[in-house]
Amino acid sequence: MMINQERRLAAILIADVVGYSRLMSEQEETTLINLTDRLQLFERTIKNHGGRVFGSAGDSVIAEFPSPVEAVRCSVVVQRNLQQKNDKIPEDKRMQFRIGINLGDVIVKNDNLYGDGVNVAARLETMANPGGICISGSVYDQVEGKLSLEFEYLGEQNVKNISRPLRTYNIRLKQVEPTVASPVINRREWSIWLGSAVLIGITIIGAIHWFRFGFNSNETLEAPSVVNRTFIAVLPFRNLSGNPEKEYFSDGLTEDIIAALGRFSSLSVIGREGSFQYKNKSVDPRKIGRDLGVNYLLSGSIRGDQDKLQVSASLIDAARGILLWSERFSENIEDLFILQKNITRRVVGSLAIKVNQIERQRAFTKTTSNLEAYDYLLRGSHFFYKSTRTDNIKAAEYFQKALELDKNYALAYAMLGWTQYESVASGWTQFAGESLSLAEEFAQKGLNLDKENSECHKLLGLVNLHHRNYEKGIKELHKALDINPSDPESYAILGSIFAWAGRSDEAIKGIKSAFRLSSNPRYRSYQHLGLAYYLKGEYEAAIETLIDRPADQYQKFIPFAILAASYGQLDKVDEASVAAQNVLRYFPFFRTNDFVSQLSRQKDRTHMAQGLQKAGLK
Repeated sequence: MMINQERRLAAILIADVVGYSRLMSEQEETTLINLTDRLQLFERTIKNHGGRVFGSAGDSVIAEFPSPVEAVRCSVVVQRNLQQKNDKIPEDKRMQFRIGINLGDVIVKNDNLYGDGVNVAARLETMANPGGICISGSVYDQVEGKLSLEFEYLGEQNVKNISRPLRTYNIRLKQVEPTVASPVINRREWSIWLGSAVLIGITIIGAIHWFRFGFNSNETLEAPSVVNRTFIAVLPFRNLSGNPEKEYFSDGLTEDIIAALGRFSSLSVIGREGSFQYKNKSVDPRKIGRDLGVNYLLSGSIRGDQDKLQVSASLIDAARGILLWSERFSENIEDLFILQKNITRRVVGSLAIKVNQIERQRAFTKTTSNLEAYDYLLRGSHFFYKSTRTDNIKAAEYFQKALELDKNYALAYAMLGWTQYESVASGWTQFAGESLSLAEEFAQKGLNLDKENSECHKLLGLVNLHHRNYEKGIKELHKALDINPSDPESYAILGSIFAWAGRSDEAIKGIKSAFRLSSNPRYRSYQHLGLAYYLKGEYEAAIETLIDRPADQYQKFIPFAILAASYGQLDKVDEASVAAQNVLRYFPFFRTNDFVSQLSRQKDRTHMAQGLQKAGLK
């Protein structure tokens, strides 16, 4: 008969006195006084770091923490305080502790915890040096890059009563001081802050009120409000497989999770460009939170070989740098989709408890049942985002292979269409008309298979911008944002269409929405923001937006044309002349009438032509 047992994920710290029996035999009363003092130090420090003591055996301490980061911080503080106390005592009388820390699944029974999660911590304690700290690989994966400590890899150790080898690390205490002050959170404050707390390893974040900020084609675009909104950034999953060729998979998994979370209208998810600037960088999560303006960070890593894949995922409070939830998944490669779904379900289950079931099911929809096709899509996306002509061609080849394996793969059609569009936008083809037609064809094929594919709607929006079908393009972007209301690229593209359509206020709001969700949205956002400011008559703002910005590799003349017109309207003759020279440098065949003809409204054409002529452009 199966017995339902309460389980949860916890960081377990076990500490034990080195040579306790010898100390007692030599100086019993002094040893007891010192032990009481040290145990009180442990209890205070554990409490200050959000932990609790749940076991003791005279000369040992067993404690749990909701965060492995806090467990390690606590152990470092304790060992350094103990070292200061021991410095005043003869070496043979010193009381030193070994500390072991593990992150694992535990069984809860009353106030005690049991299971391998505790047993492993006990084995790690015996492996620590006197006055030292030994941690498991699961702890190391969570604290690496979050604390300024040095770690010594001890390899995989075989230990008693544990069936699998343990990946272990020593912390080098004397090398580096932690640069981050430890937050003081007592048990009561922690429980109030967490709300309804842990449910089978998933920390549910309660008491968060969600506000929808989507819009439709009849509404004016507004930038997402920071107040009463919850923002999350998905940091690039680290490839720890030892195989650089698996990089495409870790990047693809990150993008899958961003896309799935973005489909929930109650969440604001920082886009790919905002998150990927931290790829392979060790940055304090609190700094990332401040830089991106987010409440929560999701980070993770992948390991594995050709047959088995392990993915770890962690949810972090960006303001405090505290781990809220962590889980590891181990799946056979053929169960890849289940793996991706599980990760996303756990995260969304923690952050979007109030999202209705229809949206939830849509977010988890599987786009293909062919694993090899999915793999080709990930490989193609990896090359596509490198943004070079050679890589764009290689990406298209992979997307074609995906479609050969699954002709009903909507996202593969969308991405193949994007490669055609990029060949035009970046000037990599002499047959722009043909490439745009193919981009439109592929996008439409994708929508015929999946009407909820936002990538297809975005692509059609840009194609319509090139054809100067502004209102049609705007409608496509509204559809994209209805599906994924947190996508910065959709906001950026919509803002650019608004700019050329002469709807400057909406353009500015749209592009600023993109900046709010991503520090570096694609698709030439700055030049379109500068254009919107110019058409509003805010020439200084246009100049400030565009000055000293690196121009795109294609159509570099456009931002210089807007700069030249802005300087011309302000009668800044020298600056206007320099900008005009740069326009002709990048596009010797520039003609004012051809350039302004791209604007939708006649008064905007006249306005732009006037500024360009003042700058000396014909």
